[in-house]
Amino acid sequence: MPKPIKYIHSGMSGAPVLSGTAGAMAAVLDAALVTGLGLKSVTSLVVAGGIATATVSGSHAFEPFACALVAGASISGLNGEQVVTSISTNTISWSTTAPDGTATGTITIKVAPLGWTTAFTGTNLRAYKPTAPEATGCVLRVDDTGTTNARVVAYESMSDMS
Repeated sequence: MPKPIKYIHSGMSGAPVLSGTAGAMAAVLDAALVTGLGLKSVTSLVVAGGIATATVSGSHAFEPFACALVAGASISGLNGEQVVTSISTNTISWSTTAPDGTATGTITIKVAPLGWTTAFTGTNLRAYKPTAPEATGCVLRVDDTGTTNARVVAYESMSDMS
């Protein structure tokens, strides 16, 4: 199965904003690369006819073809990364091979991060490393101590933030 295409953009609910302050770029990169964004508690998750539909309170950050990360569902096939097929004001749907039924548990859903880790941190400093097995292991060091720009340097390896 091919990997889903992951993306975020500034129009998604809960997306961090570049505000012209030190650390704003680090917040955007943290959300995009490491943590994801728009975390919501799922009030119900129902599978019917090969379609899973999650209902959340209020609005959400999803749009069709976004990659959702689902956790905590009692039906294990619903957990993990899912490609959103349709949305409404408070629902997110995707195709599934899980059996028809209602999932239970403390279920959450968010826009999936791109799959990096934070290797090292400092005040408005980050060192990001990809988790993909096919990645080279490079580390991107981001210095976001300025207010209008960030300095990014790639390293083959790092042993600390400095």
